Amino acid sequence: MKSMSKFDYMEFTGGADGAQFVVHAKKYTKMQAVDLFVQEYPYCGRKLTVGDRFSGLRKPTIADIHDSWVRWYIKMPDDIFNEYPDGGYSFCSNSERGSFPVWVINVGEMKEEIA
Repeated sequence: MKSMSKFDYMEFTGGADGAQFVVHAKKYTKMQAVDLFVQEYPYCGRKLTVGDRFSGLRKPTIADIHDSWVRWYIKMPDDIFNEYPDGGYSFCSNSERGSFPVWVINVGEMKEEIA
C-alpha cells in the first residue's frame, strides 16, 4: 500500500496573496484546519497594540477556507519563487501527478484593525 503524503500543514509565503496557511484536506477537516490555524498563530484572537510585530488576527471561519491543490516539486518550476533549491511544495492544478487537495486560509484576510 502506498503511504500518504508527508505533508500535514504549513505556511506558504512569497506569493502575490501574501502568507497562506495550507492544510492537507484528506487528513484534516475544515474545522480542524481552523483549530490548527489558531494553534500555529498564538496572536490569533488577541487585540494587539500598534507597536507589536503582528497585527491581531481574527479566528477564521469555515467560510474563510478556500479549496486548492498542492504537490511536491523536486525542482521548482522557473516561474515559482522558492527559497529552497532542493524542492518544495507549491500550488498546482488537480490534474498534476502527485497533487492532493488542501484547505487554504489567507493570513492577510484574518488581520483585524487595531483601534
